[in-house]
Order: sequence, then structure tokens, then C-alpha cells
Amino acid sequence: MPALNVIVMIIGFAVAGLGLIGLVAPSLLLDIGKSLLTQGGLYAVAAVRLAFGLLLLFSARVSR
Repeated sequence: MPALNVIVMIIGFAVAGLGLIGLVAPSLLLDIGKSLLTQGGLYAVAAVRLAFGLLLLFSARVSR
């Protein structure tokens, strides 16, 4: 398995972990979200989403 696919799989597990936190302790997930409501937090979230999207695009080509 190429390294790029492993990175995407790890990020996928991290997203699934956040989903589990939302099921088990929704207030904790809300606190995390509220802590990101600063200008710097929003830029950080946007950068992470952009990086994850690019990783998905590049790994899709490799995983065929």
C-alpha cells in the first residue's frame, strides 16, 4: 500500500474518532468546536480541510 494511502487512512480513522467522541461525549465535541471560533482557528480548520481534500485527490489516482 502506498504511503499516501496510509496517510489518508490514518486521517479517516481520526475523523471516525471524532464521530465517536460526538456519540459518547457530545459536549466535548462542542467545546472543541467552540475553541476553533477564533480567526486563527478558522484558518487552521480551512488549511486542514484543504490539505485533506488534496490528499484524497492524489491518493485516488494512486489507488486505482
